[in-house]
Amino acid sequence: MPGTMGQIFSVISYTVIFALSFSLLESLLILPVHLRHNFLENIREPRKLAAPFKKFKNSFNEKFDLFVEKLFAPFLRKALLNKYITVSTAVGLLLISVFSLFTGIVQFRFFPYVEADYVIAAVVFPDGTAAAVTKKAVKELERAAKRVDEKLKKEYGKSMFNHIASSIGTQPLSRLRSTRIGIREAQVSEPHVGEVAIELVPAENREISALEVQRLWQKETPEIEGVEELSFFSSLFSVGSDITIQLAGENFQELSQAIKSIKSKLKSYPGVYNISDTYKGGKEEYIFKPLAKAHLLGVTASDIAQTLRSSLYGAEALKLQRGSDEVKVMVRRAKEERKYESLFEKIYLTTKEGKKIPLSEVADYKRTKSFSYISRDDKERTVSVSADVDDTKASVEGIKAKIKKEIFPLIKEQFPDVSLSFQGAQKEQREAVGGIKSGLAASLVLIYALIAVPFKSYFQPLIIMFAIPFGIIGAIWGHFFLGLQVSIMSLFGLVALAGVVVNDGILLVNFINRNREEENLPLEDAIIKATLDRFRAVVLTSVTTFVGLLPIIFERSTQAQFLIPIAVSLSFGVAFATVITLIIVPCMYLILDNFLSWVKIKVFHQKIASAS
Repeated sequence: MPGTMGQIFSVISYTVIFALSFSLLESLLILPVHLRHNFLENIREPRKLAAPFKKFKNSFNEKFDLFVEKLFAPFLRKALLNKYITVSTAVGLLLISVFSLFTGIVQFRFFPYVEADYVIAAVVFPDGTAAAVTKKAVKELERAAKRVDEKLKKEYGKSMFNHIASSIGTQPLSRLRSTRIGIREAQVSEPHVGEVAIELVPAENREISALEVQRLWQKETPEIEGVEELSFFSSLFSVGSDITIQLAGENFQELSQAIKSIKSKLKSYPGVYNISDTYKGGKEEYIFKPLAKAHLLGVTASDIAQTLRSSLYGAEALKLQRGSDEVKVMVRRAKEERKYESLFEKIYLTTKEGKKIPLSEVADYKRTKSFSYISRDDKERTVSVSADVDDTKASVEGIKAKIKKEIFPLIKEQFPDVSLSFQGAQKEQREAVGGIKSGLAASLVLIYALIAVPFKSYFQPLIIMFAIPFGIIGAIWGHFFLGLQVSIMSLFGLVALAGVVVNDGILLVNFINRNREEENLPLEDAIIKATLDRFRAVVLTSVTTFVGLLPIIFERSTQAQFLIPIAVSLSFGVAFATVITLIIVPCMYLILDNFLSWVKIKVFHQKIASAS
């Protein structure tokens, strides 16, 4: 898989492959020994300590078998009798589940919000701002943080803060959020930036989330004069802002106006915050442009630049030897003169003929701001507008849909030469989803080939693989009932689910084939017998998988938040896939067999008709 996600999940993939490899060795070499030991124990008289357990086991087995015989078996017969309705119902549930994802009933977020044990406020002033101004803003943020701490103490009876740390001239924790996920940013060390970080007590020891602390802090922070950016964060990782719009064009004035228009529109959307852009002015500068008269006098732009450099920086008059060192003697305008713009009126330039003329006669100048940096993409100048989305007020996908519908057409109408596209996390999302699609397609082809060879059939693998998409139903609604968003991590869980779902289907179809070939049972009897025989194994496999993943799902520590979406997709997907395996796979086997029989009869009649 390309991109940052590929770097992360390659590690998980290798771990799972090694774990499954050793699991296979265990099932082939160690498990038979345990089964033999268990068989020998069963034929002996139970020990006194084991007797109650054996009694409970026998009682459970009787009730379990009764449930299978009296409840499940009649239900399965009805499902097979109405096989088309049964399969149609399952397909309808799948479509409803997918529809709920696209309509926002179940929210999707590319990268899940993983709560950190700290909250950060990062402040940025325009380039050239004095450190004293930044320090004043940092102190204001500290006071707001202390007010939040006092409120939480009154509400919960204890402090939720461990420490408050401040920095001026750098933003270490903001940078760390990106480097953790593989995004390398240049170290910022300038007096116009600052940061305040609140270290919270661990998640398992506090009653309030980091996101709630972040909202309280934002509310307590007054408006800071002159600030260019003020952003608050409480997530452990970052692959970029939730929304990043890249604008490309050659006209800086149009780009500037387009950015203002976009930011104004984004501010009107509920739940959108941390709105910022990369169109940042640098320090003040003067731009000199030669006039027409300069060309007539033979004065070039290089001559003008050299004259200005000599007046402001200085010109080398001579060199003096001082011991072993050589000292340059520079001649330049007095320091007081260099402070004021009126100096340009006093500067004279020497032409090639040796004539001195005022600089103002051969060059015009304007005062402006330089750019901190200029970004280009495909030879075009680019700037970006980014923002984050509060999940309690809006969904990222919903805001993106609004931007495509409202902002993109508006900007294209006002500024035809400016092109727009989603970048940042959206670009990472396109790469990751593209990688998942290609990887899943390759996996499905490989699964089909591995099933088709031992079954010696082109069609029976399709019955087994038909169950794979239905695991999505359990995964989607599992996220919904637990209040989680479907994310890229959830999609990885679904890919893993595809491999788990087929296991029970393979054994079920194998038992059906054996009942038909070895015991010569009629088709429906062979299906019912095989399903009832495999019922216990299928249910127990699913239950143990589901229960085994519950500790991860309900773990509150920061480290576990990263894996919870994967665990939810696997656990709830396997739980629902159990129903699919025990009901839909038998129905699909019957439907496919009826279809193949119908095809054979059709072909047979055509041969007879052509022969006659």
